[in-house]
Amino acid sequence: MKTPKLFSKWFEGWPELVCLDLDGTLVDSVPDIAGAVDAFLAEARCAFGG
Repeated sequence: MKTPKLFSKWFEGWPELVCLDLDGTLVDSVPDIAGAVDAFLAEARCAFGG
């Protein structure tokens, strides 16, 4: 979605997505998610930071 020129000045530098974790499950899963992403990147032979 493109921001109309009139509003583009107001929203400059704002994130395009905000994720709310209301019950904490995403935060609790961060190590598992990071491990899965690292495994995927290793299999795809991409550099990753771990």
